[in-house]
Amino acid sequence: MARVHVRRAVALAAAVFLLSTSAAAMASEDGASAPASAGSAAPAASTASSSDAPAAARAATAEAKPEAPAKAEAKSEASSSAEAEPEPAAAVAEPAAATADAEDSTPSAVTGDDAASVPVTLPSGLNDGRAFPSVSNTPDGVGVLVGGSTDPGQGTPTNDTWIFENGAWLPICGTTVAGADAPCALPARSGGALGTAPGGVIMFGGHPGALFQPTGSPISDTWRFDGTTWTQVCADDACGPPDRSFAAIAGNSAMTLLFGGIADGFNASFEDTWVFDGTSWTQVCGISMGLPCGPSARFWSSMTWDGTRFVLFGGNEGDFANGANAMGDTWIWTGTTWQLVCATGACGPAPRGGAAFPTLNSPEPALAGAFMAGGLDLAFGRPRSSTAYRDLWFWSAQSLTWRQLTSPWGPNVTWTGDGPPPVDGLPLAFAGAATSDCRVVFYGTVLNDQGTGASNVSTLTGWDNGHGQPATCAEQTAQQGGSEVRAVLASYEQEGGLPLTGGSPWVQMSAGGLLALIGICFVLAYRRRMSIAAGS
Repeated sequence: MARVHVRRAVALAAAVFLLSTSAAAMASEDGASAPASAGSAAPAASTASSSDAPAAARAATAEAKPEAPAKAEAKSEASSSAEAEPEPAAAVAEPAAATADAEDSTPSAVTGDDAASVPVTLPSGLNDGRAFPSVSNTPDGVGVLVGGSTDPGQGTPTNDTWIFENGAWLPICGTTVAGADAPCALPARSGGALGTAPGGVIMFGGHPGALFQPTGSPISDTWRFDGTTWTQVCADDACGPPDRSFAAIAGNSAMTLLFGGIADGFNASFEDTWVFDGTSWTQVCGISMGLPCGPSARFWSSMTWDGTRFVLFGGNEGDFANGANAMGDTWIWTGTTWQLVCATGACGPAPRGGAAFPTLNSPEPALAGAFMAGGLDLAFGRPRSSTAYRDLWFWSAQSLTWRQLTSPWGPNVTWTGDGPPPVDGLPLAFAGAATSDCRVVFYGTVLNDQGTGASNVSTLTGWDNGHGQPATCAEQTAQQGGSEVRAVLASYEQEGGLPLTGGSPWVQMSAGGLLALIGICFVLAYRRRMSIAAGS
């Protein structure tokens, strides 16, 4: 009889311990250890799957001070791998079906079937009507905006620097704002490639003068911005790619990837790919080294890091003099070359160049990916019409498909001739950056009657939180994350088991360990009692 009691006690303790640790593990999968407040998730620090993103998350620590603008401290996080894993061929075997299945590409667990957008107030000094600024973000989700011009055809570019943090644009250097009016170390340029990099963002290349009217040769220098100051990394192409403008660039906390661009008076496009590791550049592929990359030579393509891999979309083949052909194909980087996901017209946005393509830093794998906004299909000397797009798309890192969303900026606009688009009071020429709280910020320009920039529009976009607002990381984790695991934990709660706290899994694990210890003590005490009874 004593042995039966012992077995029952041991079984009870084991069952309690197993239930506790199992529930804790499932709670962890469900995002229970997610940040408690918005503004805490960061891009994946390695090339692991996007489900590992919460492990790399950290809060942005910069705060605005009355005597100086807020500054972000971007820190490089180590990565076990510098390149994305090759995607299985089966994952991209049916590009033609992507458009048909677009409506089903996001699981039903998403709260709101569409994105939501809210306006962001532009401070004085940034609402000056500039077009085509360079915009990106640090690895921890601080947006960075550099330069732009009030007249892309004739005007001189500015070189002021702003950051977007905690929902607001803040001046850093080269602005008209007192305390942030000291010149930036970065020289002014147009068509430079600004991308996420280890330790912040980097600016590569570009050209002096207006966006479409350069006043000198392209540039080949590399500069890093750490959230506070600009520092030159490479002075010329002796330590990086040859000089060029309109290159595609994207990165994460481990590396930066650069593709293509145009040089030689806008008459020679590139098709090479380069990697920046935080210190130096290395060419990975390209005809110049006998290893064609995949995409044709082009400029003004859009590139993003989707939380799992690098993705390249569109751009313009050819050159300014002979006519540039807008492309609409989608490619993913395998680590050594580019792999075609779908050709132009097979899926995704219409052909264009210069589209904003910022990462969405979501801890929920089903929502990992990137938003694409705007872009231009310019005639570039050809006798045809041009189109400025105001549409909004989502690229899913999980399903490798595109899905068109409802745009908050109005319809596309098409015109003929070499002039600017007609004035209709709606924004165009978008640029975008990821934020630290599962949203992206877009910056667009509204034209005036003279065709130059008049005012700007800044919009924050993310998945609908159920109230027509962009959802933060905390909201995404709570509302969209791990529905199956959440159902299991809910059943435990209904049956009087462990509560669904949404807190740290260590609470459940500690409780389980304590209960197991109590069970063991009970067994030992019982055996001691039986031994004493037998001795008497």
